[in-house]
Amino acid sequence: MMFKIFRKTFVLIILLVFVLNLFAMPVLAVIGDSCKGAGGGPDQSKCSAANGEVCDPDSLICVQKSATTSGGSVKFDNPISSPTIQALIASITNWLINIGLAIAVLMLIYGALVFITAGGVPDKITQGKKILTWSVIGLATLLLAKGAEFVIRSFLA
Repeated sequence: MMFKIFRKTFVLIILLVFVLNLFAMPVLAVIGDSCKGAGGGPDQSKCSAANGEVCDPDSLICVQKSATTSGGSVKFDNPISSPTIQALIASITNWLINIGLAIAVLMLIYGALVFITAGGVPDKITQGKKILTWSVIGLATLLLAKGAEFVIRSFLA
């Protein structure tokens, strides 16, 4: 019973990561003004210096580095290590995929142990096969989600 609940939760998490990668990442990748130069590197001239924008060398997007008030310049430090929302979502997605990969590998090992220690009992053999099948499906879904992100980014870039 507990395995069925865990399996449903695992599949739901995998599908959530897949949907996030498939739909959200490409859309967020094109938000913001691109400061990609002719050679592929950052080009500061494409950002509005009057508005305090600078070209982020990692994401190649113009970002606001400071805010100006009537009393002078005030600089806001980003408490998050990611410079843009796209980089933040990419970090979270990569973290979730890494966690999912670890869980999938552990489930593969657990399924193999159940299958090996079944001792000829048909119910245990069936249970081991189901665990292995769903683990492979989850692993494949994770890998397809990551691959789909790269394919869509290549079309949008």
